[in-house]
Amino acid sequence: MAGERAPEIHVLGWREAEQNVWITSPIMCIDTGARLVRTRSGHVYQLGGPDLPEFVPSLRRHLLYALRTWGYTDVCR
Repeated sequence: MAGERAPEIHVLGWREAEQNVWITSPIMCIDTGARLVRTRSGHVYQLGGPDLPEFVPSLRRHLLYALRTWGYTDVCR
């Protein structure tokens, strides 16, 4: 439909080089063979291993922080 925005997809994970949790800008391109993603900001990230069955607490906190920052105030704690 006209005027509708496409959903944005982000990657949430641990950055080895910086030793911190991060959520990317929207994903623009995924190279599954090379396990790389390119973001709207121009950064390229290498994807790690499979997800754990449950969020690591630091990832959960960062996701909640990002969602609240983006205006989603009804997210659980």
